[in-house]
Amino acid sequence: MRIALFSILAVLLSFAPVQAEIVNCGIPDTAILDTTVTQDYCDIYQRRFDYRLEDAAFKHLLQERQRNFNADRKAIIQNYKANLEALNNTRGSQNSIYPKIQP
Repeated sequence: MRIALFSILAVLLSFAPVQAEIVNCGIPDTAILDTTVTQDYCDIYQRRFDYRLEDAAFKHLLQERQRNFNADRKAIIQNYKANLEALNNTRGSQNSIYPKIQP
């Protein structure tokens, strides 16, 4: 078992990178500045406005979802209370086996 692990480790270490050569990181030999635009720029100011609009739209959707959820919830609670009232009307007094249930 140890021999197998050692051989696997030896194979993996053989692919490990060797130490890189030390290079000079000082001042470049020639002071050439490339002033041509090589890529598009990111307009961060317009991005902030776009984010604000998307955030407002998302909040509007969340509020609409909350209103829709509460509307269904109110209908369900009203239905429950009506069913509970009907059930309590069929039951006897407090001393019976099945007393009235308080909502």
